[in-house]
Amino acid sequence: MNECKGIFGRLFGHNYRPVFNRTPPANIDGVSGSRYAVLDLVKFLTRVEYVHTCCTRCGNVIAKKP
Repeated sequence: MNECKGIFGRLFGHNYRPVFNRTPPANIDGVSGSRYAVLDLVKFLTRVEYVHTCCTRCGNVIAKKP
């Protein structure tokens, strides 16, 4: 792997996680129903886009978006 640049990465090892951009829906004013139905609709309409994979401890990026 890559040489760690942070102190927490050197002490505790790397902890790689994917990073996503989440864009909520623009306009849901006309939606009615139960609270759970509206939350499920918002979750369904939220756009998720992969950005990169990085270490949460030192910030080392190993994979970027093509």
